[in-house]
Amino acid sequence: MPRLSPCSDEFVAALIKDATPQFQSLLDIGCGRGERLAFLSHAYPTASFFAVDIDSNNLLTAQRRCPVAKVVMADTALLPFKSESFDVLLCECSFSLFAQPE
Repeated sequence: MPRLSPCSDEFVAALIKDATPQFQSLLDIGCGRGERLAFLSHAYPTASFFAVDIDSNNLLTAQRRCPVAKVVMADTALLPFKSESFDVLLCECSFSLFAQPE
């Protein structure tokens, strides 16, 4: 499958490091098949990783790629987490799919 993101794994990891160098938890919203999630979990092995997607097949693949992550099926409009639960929110290539992106 061709990479659709204009950003590399390393670029995203560097952005996170610059913004929040000592983060403890990351939520990947619309994680897809978990490629980026898996990379980041190796780059930041002491952090906790969570992921949501609305597609069960994506979640199964994401869980296999990143077994340390807690993956949850959820609609991004109804996330099953309390506000301010995560240090980093990753949401790549998903906003165009939201009915109400705000």
